[in-house]
Amino acid sequence: MSKILVVGGAGYVGSILTRELLDRGYAVRVADRLYFGDAALRDVRDRIDLVIADMRALPSEVFRDIDGVVNVAGLSNDPTAEYNPAANKEMNTVATVRLAEQCRAAGVRRYVFASSCSIYDLGVSDDGKDLRDADRA
Repeated sequence: MSKILVVGGAGYVGSILTRELLDRGYAVRVADRLYFGDAALRDVRDRIDLVIADMRALPSEVFRDIDGVVNVAGLSNDPTAEYNPAANKEMNTVATVRLAEQCRAAGVRRYVFASSCSIYDLGVSDDGKDLRDADRA
């Protein structure tokens, strides 16, 4: 049986994914800081290995016997990013890169990063101007 680590597994998407993986016969380890509690996992708590940890500092033991990692952790929504850009960058960029590097170091064969469309920048126009500036004009 494959063991999957779901980082952010107590969140909205992560808790649904955790149930789906369990239903499909995977062993699941969830790593989550539990900022919003563990209510989303209470009904499956006896079927998962829950590690309460911040994604910015996951201990190496979390990756032991893991075949794949799904990262659905981080700060969500644009207002949060606008309120505290430094925290947003630390959680959603720096910690995500660190997690991928930890997976590589641990020999994890599969790494899936899931995010909303908010991660994508609006881009740059053909004339080199930031498209966000065009919206403000």
